Amino acid sequence: MHTLKIISSIALIVAAVFIAGTCAQNSLASTSKHLDSQISAIEKSMKDGMWEDALNKLKALTEDWEKAETSWSMLLDHQEVDNIDSTIARMSQYIENRDISPALAEIETLRLYIRHIPEKEALTLKNIL
Repeated sequence: MHTLKIISSIALIVAAVFIAGTCAQNSLASTSKHLDSQISAIEKSMKDGMWEDALNKLKALTEDWEKAETSWSMLLDHQEVDNIDSTIARMSQYIENRDISPALAEIETLRLYIRHIPEKEALTLKNIL
């Protein structure tokens, strides 16, 4: 009887950890997709020469990132979060100065960081080994 309680407790803990991990992964993936679509919209506005629109979309991206950053900071290495922060800051300056080449380079860097995180945090054999 005592062994059954121990086994049940362990199974319950493992299930809770699995469910929490799945929820965290889904949250990361959903937020990442949302941010990635905003990045694409900024890129399109820049390429179309609509710099004010790009700045407005960048402001929306920054606000959404600040909301997401709180939860991401709990789940990720702080270096990853800092990389995103610094890339957004550089990208902002390039867009404000209408300097398209470095702005596009920062957009690709930001896109890489945003897309990489859910892949890196996923529970896959590649990440375990």
